[in-house]
Amino acid sequence: MENIIDSINRYVKLSKYQKTLVNFDNIDNVYNSLEHIYDNQEMYDMNWAFHYGKNQIQKLYDGEVTMLLNHHLNVENYREAKEQLNLEKKLIVKKIKDILNTFKRTIYITNLVEIIVAFIVILSIHFLTDLSIHHYGQLISTSLIVVVFAFFKIFVERQIIEPILYKRQLFKFKKAINSSRQVLVYLFAFYFALDQIEYRVNDVERKHQLVVETTIKFRNLIRNY
Repeated sequence: MENIIDSINRYVKLSKYQKTLVNFDNIDNVYNSLEHIYDNQEMYDMNWAFHYGKNQIQKLYDGEVTMLLNHHLNVENYREAKEQLNLEKKLIVKKIKDILNTFKRTIYITNLVEIIVAFIVILSIHFLTDLSIHHYGQLISTSLIVVVFAFFKIFVERQIIEPILYKRQLFKFKKAINSSRQVLVYLFAFYFALDQIEYRVNDVERKHQLVVETTIKFRNLIRNY
């Protein structure tokens, strides 16, 4: 995976000083660990992987990202840039919340499907037990029906349900990793672009124009991703 500084440099060239404001190595380590889980999926339980991924991404946004944005909002002198950054911060928070909810929804759906399958099997056992007793008396034992449906349940879960859910989990896991990382890239690029405008442009009208253009550019990138 490309390191995050190179990804940000596609949108805004970072200065040496700007590279020191964020622990980019930590961010790369987090996403490399998530990529490792995806690439070596057979070694991990996906429910654990989803919880782990959610927690790691949440820590990044609650920690370094929020601190950097809050710091910039406190030191920013140009009012319009501060207002736009604050608006984008709210948009980013909503976007990340939606991505993190992907982890939750996938786990909930997996558990729900397993419960539904178990419920259907239980109802089927109950129905066939009553039917066999009504038509055949004790010729077909309840134990036999239970055993047959137990094997049927295992077959359906192992051969049909689990492979489908597993593929869906992998797809959602990979998508959540890529989406959260790309949104993070957009956020840092937007922040550092405004930072450069603040300190490199003195003309007020030109500064206003650049802030508006930069905001529109990254707002569209974030919303349309």
